[in-house]
Amino acid sequence: MGKIITIGLTAAIVIMCIVMACYFALTDIMSDRLFGTKRTALIIVLCCYALYRIYRLYVTLKKN
Repeated sequence: MGKIITIGLTAAIVIMCIVMACYFALTDIMSDRLFGTKRTALIIVLCCYALYRIYRLYVTLKKN
């Protein structure tokens, strides 16, 4: 039961990170405070974190 919850939360985090990265990349939300290099860095960090969580989810599912 606990493993199902962990997998579900990890999948939700991955989806959230990807959606947020796309949202920041394709819209001008928070462009007054978050622009240039900071905006690009945030998008890259969100994508990298999503990739890391996908890898960890893969490792968890592979153990089963």
